[in-house]
Amino acid sequence: MIRKGRIGVLEVDGPHHTHLTRAAEDKRAAWFLQSGVALVHHIAVEDIDADAKAVVWGFLRLLGGPSV
Repeated sequence: MIRKGRIGVLEVDGPHHTHLTRAAEDKRAAWFLQSGVALVHHIAVEDIDADAKAVVWGFLRLLGGPSV
């Protein structure tokens, strides 16, 4: 997503995200950040299932500041 000229990546973590996949996820996040992405944020799939709209708005607030 892009907000106020900042690029962010919202990664949804499901059951396939475990301590075994964490190193690869951290490496990917580091690559994003080194490439100019301002924010890489992980969220549990259950949070999306519960209230996807709130998750997206919350991420946009993190990415672009307090006013959405």
